[in-house]
Order: sequence, then structure tokens, then C-alpha cells
Amino acid sequence: MGKPIHVEWAPVFSVGLLLFGFVLLELALMSLFTEISLISTGWAYWLLIVGLIFVISGGVWFWRFLSTLTKYKKLLATRSKSEFITNLDDIEYMAWKLPSKYQRELEVKKSELKIK
Repeated sequence: MGKPIHVEWAPVFSVGLLLFGFVLLELALMSLFTEISLISTGWAYWLLIVGLIFVISGGVWFWRFLSTLTKYKKLLATRSKSEFITNLDDIEYMAWKLPSKYQRELEVKKSELKIK
């Protein structure tokens, strides 16, 4: 069974959410400070709130993905078999949280070190 779509496409979805939030913020700020007609309907404030929510959630999602990826790469780069086995639970958990490409990298590393 494959991984959920929000795991497989996490970098794309998080950056997309972040960019969409910035677009909404830009629209809201333009309508608040220029003569765009959104201010008269009251939608500018809603766009500002929703844009902030999207920017924060997309930014946190992308930051968590990058921090998990860097920690995974650092732990996977070890040459010592004993150190790798010590960190194996953490490495497998991070590979589970990342797209399936990283699960395959883990399997290759395990076969290199002859670990089942």
C-alpha cells in the first residue's frame, strides 16, 4: 500500500499552500491600501485572515518537511554500522514520514550495511 498523497507530495503541497497564502495576502493588502473594490464588500479582511492562515500553515509544513529531511540525511550518511543500528528506529520513522523515495534509500543503505 502506498503512502498518502499528502506525504508523497508534501514539498509541492506545502510550497503551493505558502504561495497561495502570499497571493491572498497581496490581494488583501492591495484592496486595503488602494482603490480595489474588495474593501467595500468586506472581503479584504477575510482574505487577510485566510492568507495569514495559509502562509503560516504552509510555512510550518514546509519547515517540518525540511527539518525531517535534513535530520534523515544526516543520520543516513553515517559509515558506522553500530551507529546506524543505534539510530535505526529514528531513521525508519523519518523514512515513514517522508515520501517513498526515502524509504527506498533506506533499503539500499540497509543492504549496503547488510542489515535485515
